Amino acid sequence: MNIQQGAGCSINSYGTLSITADGGGFAVRDGSANYAATPANDSTCFGYGPQQGGTLPASVKVDYTTFLGASGAKINYLGVYYGSIDNYNNIAFYGTNGNLLQIAGGLLADGLITGAEILAANGGHTGNQTQPGSNVYVNLAFAPGEEFTAFEFRTTGVAFEFDNVVVGINNRTPEPASLALLGIGLVGLAASRRRKN
Repeated sequence: MNIQQGAGCSINSYGTLSITADGGGFAVRDGSANYAATPANDSTCFGYGPQQGGTLPASVKVDYTTFLGASGAKINYLGVYYGSIDNYNNIAFYGTNGNLLQIAGGLLADGLITGAEILAANGGHTGNQTQPGSNVYVNLAFAPGEEFTAFEFRTTGVAFEFDNVVVGINNRTPEPASLALLGIGLVGLAASRRRKN
């Protein structure tokens, strides 16, 4: 695993999950640098890849398989504040078999939601560090049979940046109204952030 934490920033997660970084690695920081831009209006720590001095391509995968265990539960919602989205960024989704989740006839036909697709849906421009359509809270809801167990941020350029990741768990219990929300936050010491949509 190639994850840098420091300067008052850390990964704060709930539950048993696996976070792995490949290629140029993954890091957390507060404030912009020439290798990562703070998502617009984000005043706390955020995650980015590749890490400083890292190579391309870079990715970070968050896998809930162990947490979900033998319950049959899957993730049916992903929310993430995605900053200065670039055309060369994407998010990959994985099913229970560990392969890309490919859903015919939709955005996930290839198992990926690309930065270009998110930008087009929000009127954003690639790499813009301040434009609202390029710095958005992305809400992705999945239909039954389309749920996933892991997701992965990927980039072939500098960089992907995100914060405030939340997933919704379809727990497959007899009560269909029950929903568990689990978050992965990137936090700074004694810092809080108000999300702006």
